[in-house]
Amino acid sequence: MTGRLSSDDDRWVLRVADRALLGNKSGATRLGFAVLLKLFQAEGRFPRRAEDVPAAAIEVIAGQVGVAAAVWQGYDWRGRTVEYHRAQVRAALGFREATLDDAEALGGWLDGQVLALERRPDRLLAAAREWCRSQKLEPPSTCAATGSVATASTLAILIPSS
Repeated sequence: MTGRLSSDDDRWVLRVADRALLGNKSGATRLGFAVLLKLFQAEGRFPRRAEDVPAAAIEVIAGQVGVAAAVWQGYDWRGRTVEYHRAQVRAALGFREATLDDAEALGGWLDGQVLALERRPDRLLAAAREWCRSQKLEPPSTCAATGSVATASTLAILIPSS
């Protein structure tokens, strides 16, 4: 995801409550947390890697937290810090991680409410993400996929065979 942000795009603007969550974080940790927070607020999901975040959004957020955008590349995506940050964001926004029961409920909802009307993978994934958001769930990885092409293996989990 890359590109410019329009002047009326306020998805990346840190509010007073957002700033309070930054606490005493600094450097890449400060920017990383702020980016996770704003992306989750905007899209209902966490990025899986640095490249999943629009460069323009990183620039806007970096300017607000007083950190150079270049430090974004130093954010640790595999350590305990990112997991802690995700937990902090979920708690602050009233979300929780999805469980196996939630995944089964999602599958039942898709089967009963969506599949009769829609079979296109991108729309099914969008519907699944919206359902997760309405249930205050961090989407399981199968409905957090954001690529323009969904693979059959991803959808096999979501769509029961007929």
